[in-house]
Amino acid sequence: MSLARHDPPGFVEDLLPENRPGWSTIISAFMHTRRVNPTITPHFYDATREIEQDPIVGASVTWLGFPRQVALDFPNDRRRWTVADGERQAQDEYLEWSIKRNAENKITKIVFCNEGPEYFEYLAQKQPDTLVKLYQDLNPGLDIKKADLFENGVYNPRNKWNSSTDTGSIGHLEFCVQPVRACVHT
Repeated sequence: MSLARHDPPGFVEDLLPENRPGWSTIISAFMHTRRVNPTITPHFYDATREIEQDPIVGASVTWLGFPRQVALDFPNDRRRWTVADGERQAQDEYLEWSIKRNAENKITKIVFCNEGPEYFEYLAQKQPDTLVKLYQDLNPGLDIKKADLFENGVYNPRNKWNSSTDTGSIGHLEFCVQPVRACVHT
């Protein structure tokens, strides 16, 4: 196969060695179940199960990241930004952000994110203290506590540090289609 395992996003070193195989299994299952018809989605495959075909060709990135539906619905730039900045659910292009403003309403900080929630959910299940530390590292200067991220012992991806557009904090994309544990197939 082309890959021995699926590593954490960006090859980060958060996961303990004993939790790396579980993460790889989750991503492999996710990839396998999403590739329903290889003739329709030949670019979508699990490289731990299939050999990559040569040649691998680079492509230009043409994606702008701004919410397409907002851009279509509002022709005025000021209105577009007001809508997109006003609610994380309007930020639908796998790119979300949160803005911090000062008392004069001037932007002092913008935090962008395109990381999906699955890795954070896995950390919450396997290494909850690591998840808290990751939030703290991603958002320096904020007083982020475990109680802010978990409700009754369960990670809440829509916690106060990850669901707002005006705190200047963000951990991952807000969407959460299904819990990671539902993606595991053994």
